Amino acid sequence: MLRILHVVGQIPVGGVGAFLVNALAKLDKNKAQFSFVMFPRHEKSDFIDNIIKHNASYFVFEYELKLSNFADLIREVYLFFRDHKNEFDVIHVHAHNLGWLFFPVAKLFGIKVRILHSHSTRFAENKLRIVRNQCLNYINMFFVTQRFACSEAAGKFLFKKKSFEVIENGIELSKYEYNCEIREKIRKSYTVSDNLILGHVGNFVESKNHKLLLEIFAAVLEKNHESELWLIGDGKLRKEIEEEARQQGILENIKFWGRRNDVEKLLQAIDVFILPSLFEGFGIVILEAQAAGLPCIISDKCASEVAVTDLVKVVALERTPEYWAEQVLFAAGKTRSKIIGEALVRYDLSHSVLHLINAYDKAVMQIKIGADN
Repeated sequence: MLRILHVVGQIPVGGVGAFLVNALAKLDKNKAQFSFVMFPRHEKSDFIDNIIKHNASYFVFEYELKLSNFADLIREVYLFFRDHKNEFDVIHVHAHNLGWLFFPVAKLFGIKVRILHSHSTRFAENKLRIVRNQCLNYINMFFVTQRFACSEAAGKFLFKKKSFEVIENGIELSKYEYNCEIREKIRKSYTVSDNLILGHVGNFVESKNHKLLLEIFAAVLEKNHESELWLIGDGKLRKEIEEEARQQGILENIKFWGRRNDVEKLLQAIDVFILPSLFEGFGIVILEAQAAGLPCIISDKCASEVAVTDLVKVVALERTPEYWAEQVLFAAGKTRSKIIGEALVRYDLSHSVLHLINAYDKAVMQIKIGADN
């Protein structure tokens, strides 16, 4: 049995964390064991509760990820590996700005398989952090033994011309399959039976481009006065977006759902899914929307692999909000149906987890063969 230590940065609130929690549910415990280390986060997260349900071990460091804690962070990581040095075969880092902190110490204490996983196509959202993370990633390359990525674009971004393996971010397809009964029940519960509902799922952060989303919705509202926008998620920019909506006079047509554990049900009630992101490593929520039979209008900054059905329309970010609105209204006229087929099967969660475990096995074997030679 392989023992994998996942480094996930701050306590996750979706994205990578959601995939790892789902993977735990499908994991053959006779083949692999997942453990997690992470740093404190002020935002609410159910990640730890979810991994506990699957009997996974975890450790939360005392100090936050801040430059002012530099010395304390190094000390904590060193002590962690000193005390747990014989408990892991593989270290799998999911944040490119943390490899420098973990890989050298992991190597020092004998962990031979050190994996860096690219989940994004940008180092950060501001110039100073971009420069910082570029420098830190340079250090990573001296200690990494294997490279994973969630998409071709994410891999080429972080690893340039170096080889990498794409690990699909799978989902439980049947969980999202379109169900007209659930759709009608939810829409009736919120008295929106005949309204056009646009939906978005994502944290309130700069990369999700909520400001453009509001402009698109305002343009849609001009054409269809009974439209609603459902925003599922939370984050540091939520209040700012609420104020922006208030200033535009569209707040009463927007429902802020916050973080939900029933996204698959809410997707049933939505008519068109919109994701005008500034950048996406992959965009797993686009898969979820397609599995639910939803037309998706997404930006050209999302990974091309995610458009696996003809439900997806890609729009350049440079296009006007009015053009986006036209695409949304056109998509709203499509008939909703069950869509799960061959195109989506490769992203089934069971397939993704099996691929991940096989990739670990291959990585361990490569290191063993190298050592024997």
